[in-house]
Amino acid sequence: MCEYLKALAIADLNGLSYVRHQDDSLQRMILETRAIGVNINQVVRFVNTYRELRLQDFQALQRLLAELESKVTKYIERRPLITDQLDSYLNDNPTHVKSLIEWLSKYDN
Repeated sequence: MCEYLKALAIADLNGLSYVRHQDDSLQRMILETRAIGVNINQVVRFVNTYRELRLQDFQALQRLLAELESKVTKYIERRPLITDQLDSYLNDNPTHVKSLIEWLSKYDN
């Protein structure tokens, strides 16, 4: 049985609601955050070089920080419930249902 399925089952048995989802969304968020950080850095370098902060630079910083906060918040809020992940996994891999039941029966008291 796949390790991801075991992790979901164990987490659910231990009363957890969420586990890290196995997809590339975390990597995408890291790359998007890095790109926003580069943009913020460019504005800050301009300000340090010319010792002035124009209104449009300040507004650009505000916009970039708001975008960063929005992306991080969306990522955190989209965590699927363990039960939803289990349902999805078992719907995609119906042959694993029997092995999951057998594996769980070892923990039935």
